[in-house]
Amino acid sequence: MKSRSDRIGLPRPGCSPPSDETALSWRGEGRRFVIHRHQCAVADQWYWPEAVSLASGGREELVRVESARIPGLRLALSTPLRRLDLLFNRPFFLFDEGVVLSSAHEWQGRLVFVHELIGVEGGEPRALAIEQFTTLLPDRVWN
Repeated sequence: MKSRSDRIGLPRPGCSPPSDETALSWRGEGRRFVIHRHQCAVADQWYWPEAVSLASGGREELVRVESARIPGLRLALSTPLRRLDLLFNRPFFLFDEGVVLSSAHEWQGRLVFVHELIGVEGGEPRALAIEQFTTLLPDRVWN
């Protein structure tokens, strides 16, 4: 499956990929989830702030798994978030299954995470979250 971040670019939805963007890490299998009633609003449609929660869980899992190899990822747990962009394509509904595909990037010297929320049935993208952090990365962010 081709990453949506390849199609839309970083750090904002709709721009072309910058030439100095460097992928640091990517979790290919993703983090699975199911939408339950407490995550829904009207008509059993998910409450959109859940995208932020699911994305942050994907970021924390990526940092947990990859921080020994890429210590610079730990900045995502201690640095303020500078910008959060959310792009919604289609809602999730009650009991829909999905997966969060998270990737970490170095973009213009800063740490950026891209989280793709994809429906398991049909594999269609539902939402995209792009997190940009404030602190500049050190010159060498991986071992």
